[in-house]
Amino acid sequence: MNSPRQNSFTASDGTVIAYAVYDAPKNGTKNLPAVVLLHGLGGSLNSLELLATELHTYGYQVVAPDLRGHGLSERKTFAADYTFERLATDVVELCRHENLQNYVVMGHCYGGMIAQELVFEENSELQGLVLLSTARELFLFARILKIMHLEKLLIYVPTILPLVHKKNRLDYRKFIGTGDYHWPRIFKDLLHTSLKTYGFSMYTSLFAPRRMIENNTTPCLIIAGGRDKLFPKSLVKKLTSVFPNHQYTEIPDANHVSPLSHWQLLGKKIDTFITAHHMKA
Repeated sequence: MNSPRQNSFTASDGTVIAYAVYDAPKNGTKNLPAVVLLHGLGGSLNSLELLATELHTYGYQVVAPDLRGHGLSERKTFAADYTFERLATDVVELCRHENLQNYVVMGHCYGGMIAQELVFEENSELQGLVLLSTARELFLFARILKIMHLEKLLIYVPTILPLVHKKNRLDYRKFIGTGDYHWPRIFKDLLHTSLKTYGFSMYTSLFAPRRMIENNTTPCLIIAGGRDKLFPKSLVKKLTSVFPNHQYTEIPDANHVSPLSHWQLLGKKIDTFITAHHMKA
């Protein structure tokens, strides 16, 4: 397989977003929608490289951005630049930049929280969502921090932290099969993202207000890991009440970083979901 096409575009607020495209085979006859992959907090498009490659073998065009503040995308210096609405708009603008007619969005962890906001975007060609090891809100943890009066501290600290970071993407193939709390991987995520960006993104995940999703019929595949300590399956399963047109499934032996351990199974599940709903390009 050829290497993915590396590119970037400038979002409507002036932020440069880097991304990669795995072009669909020119002789493909399946008429499949594109699949857009959104990585987790502190990661980059490289963290979903194995899954992207797997989906490409099924004949899909795969588009994977570095979310703003991550990978090779531009870092911004204010918390307001990292709202879920702004991040979702980046995704829609990327899809329009690439002239995607129809697409399915798969979001892992933080990327899954962003993917849910796409249901509010007007004139979107979104055909379906795949939500992997994610949730609508981190209810208990955020509540505890509020009780301890740490919310304001968490929004203040990133403002004084440096924007220093390694200006390349981490090679996640070194961390295949690692656990949820694999500190060498987490430490390198911080080095490549910057403490400021990580802090703002974490604040958004914990405390950003979420719009109410009502009467949404978007087909949704919800995937939980049976051994996920960060987003336990009981939390992930609450998404089934948010997206009534859902299919819920679990990978019993998967932890939170299943894209680095179960990418082949994930690729199969996503392909089956798209095929079952007769989604087309």
